[in-house]
Amino acid sequence: MNRHLAVRTGAAVAAVAAATALATGPATAVSRPAGHPGTGAAAGSVSARETAADKALVTYVYKQLFTSYDTSVIDKYASPDYIQHNPNVANGPEALRQLAENLKATATPGTGSVTTHVIAQGDLVLLQTHAGTSDTFGGIGLVDVFRVENHKIVEHWDTIQPVPATTANGHDTFGDGARLDGVPGRPLAVALPGHTPGSTGFHFPDQGLFFTGDALVTQEAFTGHTGPCLVCRAFTHDSAAALASLDAVAGLSQDTVLLPGHGQPFADGPREAVALARRFGVR
Repeated sequence: MNRHLAVRTGAAVAAVAAATALATGPATAVSRPAGHPGTGAAAGSVSARETAADKALVTYVYKQLFTSYDTSVIDKYASPDYIQHNPNVANGPEALRQLAENLKATATPGTGSVTTHVIAQGDLVLLQTHAGTSDTFGGIGLVDVFRVENHKIVEHWDTIQPVPATTANGHDTFGDGARLDGVPGRPLAVALPGHTPGSTGFHFPDQGLFFTGDALVTQEAFTGHTGPCLVCRAFTHDSAAALASLDAVAGLSQDTVLLPGHGQPFADGPREAVALARRFGVR
């Protein structure tokens, strides 16, 4: 590791340790009033662990459905009684499937999307997403709220707005993401579910560093592989989710240095790292 990279890395290591300590604090129960809007029944108490699992599930399904257009996740994760509050979409999983297929058919080549915030409380998961962006179009902003029950997505609300070129307050519509203000360096916490349901990366954009943890490694002890890859399937909770989470890594600035939980730093660009990891595949 060269001296410049060592200095950048050393300034962030303690911050990642602090962030990880915050993320793995003691579990608590989150209570919601009985009969909150949309449920039609008492919500009861939802443990922090259940809420984290719901967050990982929704994040994975959203990426698969609206980035990869993989409608097979509907069969596994959408309730047969799926309730829809978007006024232009009918209730039920088949209407959701048709929506994804229509979006795939009408997608403009070269456009993309990125989810900038994911917030979970009780049985609700909220995602803020910047979608449909291109070199000539600012895209749209979406806020999607999903309710999860027994590991199935059972209800959905959303709000959609165009993204303006300028704002009256001078603030970007999406901001920098989930900044950890109480951690030195104020890293961005980036959800990378797959290796574990709560796998998280820590991005230090000012230093050009991204700690991938075990979501992406460059030394895989069990297969003996050296180079960007996933941890082997025996020690990965959900390999499909882990592969989908690599989208968030690929979207980083290409001068970002990746710092994995195992192996050497990777300085040849996040897109190259993701391409190599996907080429190696799941072992």
